[in-house]
Amino acid sequence: MKFTDDPRVQPDVYVVRPSCYDQMGNSDRDMSCLSVVNGHAWGWSVRQHVFTGSRALNRKGEWVLESRGSGHNKARRWTLEEALEIALRHVDSIKINGSTAADCAARWPREDGAA
Repeated sequence: MKFTDDPRVQPDVYVVRPSCYDQMGNSDRDMSCLSVVNGHAWGWSVRQHVFTGSRALNRKGEWVLESRGSGHNKARRWTLEEALEIALRHVDSIKINGSTAADCAARWPREDGAA
């Protein structure tokens, strides 16, 4: 039996990569990803993948601080399908130090030419 067939094994985090992820050559490309994180009873949140702080995307598309384990976080929780859709909609527009993932891919393409 594969582990993925065991009902006790369930994903707790999904990583959503920008559309140009495979063309990015810089070592920091994971910074451009978003994470969809299971908040269990409260639902799923959308977070910046590398920055593990307590910033989550709210319904206005703003990054806000939230406390851990607080019922007040419900405004930043969705069903899994909604959270994945939101992450996919926002991942290509995330800016780090003023640059999107596409900007970084254009500046620092993969040297091996692989896509």
